[in-house]
Amino acid sequence: LLDEPTDGLDPLGILEMRTMIRRLRDEFGLTVMLSSHLLGEVEQLCDRVAILHSGRVVFCGPWKESLARWRFMVDRPDEARPILEGLGLVEAGGLWDGPEGFDSSEAVHRLVQAGIRVRSVEPIRRTLEDFYLETIQQ
Repeated sequence: LLDEPTDGLDPLGILEMRTMIRRLRDEFGLTVMLSSHLLGEVEQLCDRVAILHSGRVVFCGPWKESLARWRFMVDRPDEARPILEGLGLVEAGGLWDGPEGFDSSEAVHRLVQAGIRVRSVEPIRRTLEDFYLETIQQ
């Protein structure tokens, strides 16, 4: 169990600490529990997280398996909306949430078939900080 293992280290020390933690995991098969408020560090090292809020666990599991997020830039967004919703996407503030592994090429194909110009499709990488804030606000 490591509590804020990179706190107070210089950049080289942080890199060495990350390398050591990964080595413990990869070479020795150890599970390393890391406690930290530095979500960028946690994001680089951990595949599973527990999020505590107001003294209780509000999430525990593999955070990267959460919803994927996409930005679709189209010429007729009102006509695109039902097509994207029909593929299981949910609009969230101009972005679209979908299941991990969602194939954007199917969305582009259907939009183009409907005569809607697709200017761009951008996968939005969610950070652990994004995930944390969304989780505690629920």
